Amino acid sequence: MKLSLLPINIVSLLITIILSQSPVSLSETERCNPQDKQALLNIKKAFNNAYHFASWRPDTDCCDWYIVMCDRHTNRIISLDIFAANLSGTIPDAVADLPSLKTLTFHKITNLSGTIPVALTKLTNLEMLTISWTDISGAIPVGKYTQILPPIIKSKAISKI
Repeated sequence: MKLSLLPINIVSLLITIILSQSPVSLSETERCNPQDKQALLNIKKAFNNAYHFASWRPDTDCCDWYIVMCDRHTNRIISLDIFAANLSGTIPDAVADLPSLKTLTFHKITNLSGTIPVALTKLTNLEMLTISWTDISGAIPVGKYTQILPPIIKSKAISKI
């Protein structure tokens, strides 16, 4: 009879331990840098909170959001790849508030218009900028990435350069 009570006592002890633990808040487990998260939320707002950004919610870790990638060690946003999106407007200046960004893509967004913002010249870590199948036009602002443009800028509208 004592043997049958032993498993019940262990289960009771485990339940007590689990219930006594305080829940872990998002801020204790979130990897995403707070400034990067705010920049991404500003980008979402600039595109009128389009459905393409549905996973971008303030109560979730932005390293888990759709179309972004965080660095494994620094947890900074290093890639933003917006593609095949039903978006209208211009490239938001808020993109320049992602200082660790290495890859930036705007692809197959036919209602994306205007020019490449001068603010993007702040992206000193940018290694790859792809703008293709958009209505972006005009001059490319002078910055670090102008040295690497020929192989990576592919836009039907940038032919006026």
